[in-house]
Amino acid sequence: MKTILKFTIILMSLTGFTQTTSIYDPNFEQTLIDLGIDSDGVINQQVLTSDINQVTHLDLSTSNHLPIEDIEGIENFTALKVLNISGIGFENIFESDIAPYLDLSTLTALEELYFTSEGDAHENALFHLFLTNNPNLTTLESLDVGWLEVIDLEGSDVNLNNLTMNFTGDWQDICINVTDPVAAQNAQGVYASWNVTYNSQTGVLSYSDDCEILHTASKEKINFSLYPNPASHQFHIKSTENLDQIKLYNIQGKLIKTFHQQEIYDVSDVASGVYFVKLRSDLQELTQKLIVQ
Repeated sequence: MKTILKFTIILMSLTGFTQTTSIYDPNFEQTLIDLGIDSDGVINQQVLTSDINQVTHLDLSTSNHLPIEDIEGIENFTALKVLNISGIGFENIFESDIAPYLDLSTLTALEELYFTSEGDAHENALFHLFLTNNPNLTTLESLDVGWLEVIDLEGSDVNLNNLTMNFTGDWQDICINVTDPVAAQNAQGVYASWNVTYNSQTGVLSYSDDCEILHTASKEKINFSLYPNPASHQFHIKSTENLDQIKLYNIQGKLIKTFHQQEIYDVSDVASGVYFVKLRSDLQELTQKLIVQ
C-alpha cells in the first residue's frame, strides 16, 4: 500500500511539471519552434505550458509558415502583453459550423492587439472578437478590418482608460459591445478617454450592449442547415424560414453570386476555396462558412 501511495505521489509530481497545451495548427506550432518558444522542437500538436505562459510579446505576422488558420492554444499565453496576428490567414477552421471568431478574454495582461486582415498573401477571416476580461488594453488596431462585425469589450470596458482603437475598412459595419452604449456613443464617463478612429468608405462603427455575439444564436432563431459542406458543384439550404437574400462572398469580402431561395445552389463555376454564405430572413442575418472543393 505504501509503495502504491509513493508511486501515486511521484506520478502526480511528474504530471505537475509536464502540463501541455494543445496546438492543432502545424504552422502555428512551427512558428513557435522558430521563435524558440516550443522547446521540444517537434511538431506534435502540443507545447509545454511552461514554455508559453511567460511569453509577453508574440508576432505571428512575420512567420515564414503561413497561413496560420487556427491559433488554438493562445488562451494559455497568459502573460502576453502584445499580440500581432495581422495577415496570418486566420479562419478558425476547426469550428466550421459557425463564422470565424477569436476569444482572447483569458489574456488578462494583454495591452496591444494588431489584427489587420490583409497580408502580403494571406487574409484573416475574422467576424467576432471577444475581449471581455482584458482590463489592461491600450491599443486595438486593424488597418483592414475585412469581415469583422463585432468586438465584444463588455466587462473590460469599464476599466479601460485611454483606449486607442484604429480601424480601416471599406464597407463593413462594426458593432462594439460595451456596458453602457449611450455613454460610449456620447463619449461620456470612461469612454471620454477613448480615442476611436474608423476610416471607412461606407461602414459605420456603433456601440451596443446586445451586439449579435455568435451566429449560433442566430441559427436558433432561423433554424437552417447548409449541406453538403464542403461542396463540389452545388449545395442545399434547408430552412423553416423564408430567406429574403442569399449571397456568396469570397474570403476577401467580394460578392461572387446572389441567389433567390431555391432547392439547388450551383457553385460549379466557382473556384475551389473558402467562401461565406450570407443569409437574411425577417428574423436575422447570419453568415455560414462554405468550403468549395
